[in-house]
Parts: sequence; structure tokens; C-alpha cells
Amino acid sequence: MEQFMKAVGMLYLHEVLKPIINRIFDERKYIELDPCKIDLNRTRRISFKSGVSEAEVRDYSVEMLQSYLTSIIESIVNSVDQCPSVMRVAFKQLHKRVEEQFTEPENEVSVEQSTTKLGKILWEIKFS
Repeated sequence: MEQFMKAVGMLYLHEVLKPIINRIFDERKYIELDPCKIDLNRTRRISFKSGVSEAEVRDYSVEMLQSYLTSIIESIVNSVDQCPSVMRVAFKQLHKRVEEQFTEPENEVSVEQSTTKLGKILWEIKFS
């Protein structure tokens, strides 16, 4: 499945995500979640106007990461018409199987919930 997605979807993802990825790099925001790696000197040069604490850097970083992830997810969700038809068929089948497996309404999540959950998963992976 992974190789199929790479072969079929790479150009599509480049077209859809390139503007967001370029914006993220162009903004040059200082984002760091690992307390051991936070460089308060770097925060003064890049993103923050005055001295800040490690907790403020982490909070800001989580907020920025969630914002970026929301933009990425919304861009993908809003680009259905650009998605290759063979991928849409594969996603439709995957969606059908997931619905069959998880029928309870509490399994439904919004884009905002997905982004928050994804951010938490990334946080847990980073520190596990």
C-alpha cells in the first residue's frame, strides 16, 4: 500500500503541499518541543520579540505545530478533485473497511481533533 501511494500520489502531494511547506520554511519560526534542546538565545533572533521561558517556547511550538498540521490536513481534504482517481478508489475502500471495523459514533473525529491527536502522537513519539 505504501509503495502504491508513493507511485500514484507523490506528484499530487507535491502540488498540494508545496505552498504550505514553502511557507513553513520561509517563516523560519523557531519551533522546539524537546526541553533539552530549547535554545533561548535562538528564540530572540528568530521568532520572539523579547526574552521568554522554556515553557513559553514549548507552548508556542505546540501552537505553531498544530497550526501547520491543520493547514496541511485542510489542504489535503480540500484537494479531493486533484487527487488521482485510483487513489480515491483506494481511499474509498479503506474508508469502507474502517467504518465496518469501527461502527461506534465516538470513533468519529473532526479535522481539529485529528490535528490535536496527531500533534500528541508526534509528541509521544519524540519523547518515548
